[in-house]
Amino acid sequence: MEEIRGREKEKEDLISKLILVINPDNSNAWSKRKSFLSNTKHPSLPNIKDLLSSELNLLNILLNSKKGSKSPLVWYHRKWILERFYLPELSPSNLFAFYSNETRICDSANKLHPRNYYSSKHRLWLISTCLQLDHSPLKLFLLSLPSPSNLPPTNIYHAEVSFTRQWISSNPSDSGIHNHLYFLYNSFLSIFPDLSNGLLILVLQDLDINKNQISIFDNSLYPLFQFRWLLMSILPHITSKTHFNNMLSLEVDWLSNYSPQTSINKRYLEWINMSLTHSTN
Repeated sequence: MEEIRGREKEKEDLISKLILVINPDNSNAWSKRKSFLSNTKHPSLPNIKDLLSSELNLLNILLNSKKGSKSPLVWYHRKWILERFYLPELSPSNLFAFYSNETRICDSANKLHPRNYYSSKHRLWLISTCLQLDHSPLKLFLLSLPSPSNLPPTNIYHAEVSFTRQWISSNPSDSGIHNHLYFLYNSFLSIFPDLSNGLLILVLQDLDINKNQISIFDNSLYPLFQFRWLLMSILPHITSKTHFNNMLSLEVDWLSNYSPQTSINKRYLEWINMSLTHSTN
């Protein structure tokens, strides 16, 4: 009887995999997969590590396909596996390897779909998870600024800021990656508010990069000005009132002479003037 049940489970296992290769959005098949994973006595793979490795291989195949890389169920299943089976056993010494592996998966999906919402969402979850597991690499990164070249190459947060800046330089109209960097900086601030000097250096660097991009990419003005708006909104939390007012005044001078005048930079200028009025009162 046990042997018959075992063969039936193996058959169900194979069928669910075939269904998902054809249609990655089949929720019933994913429920079957979760059931298999939750049962450590799976007949064909008695070792749970082998079972998980096999499942991740399936996910890797799907996430390297056009259909699978855009499927929310595929990404959710990967997150479910990692949270349930891997993260409880993950030590700080293996954190960078975990980060590197997951970002490779995200990068591969982005090559298939450059603006992949679910890949970006997974990357946000990944960074949030790394921040929860170990703060020390972030502290090292913030204290190393403005010259992080002496940091070990395994510093997650230096790697993530560098990646995000490179992506922005290649994809200036991608508002999703702008929001990703904004999320990073707010996360840094919430964890180490006493290390705001390091964050201020990052924001000022990005404002300079952004101004240069605005002068080059006329067809991406809306997302670029939105991003500048986000960056400026961080400043009151990380610098003095005097410095912030000086920054606002410089923005007014620059924007007053900026051409072309579009709806987004006009709205941004209105916000700057309003902020300047409130700040000086």
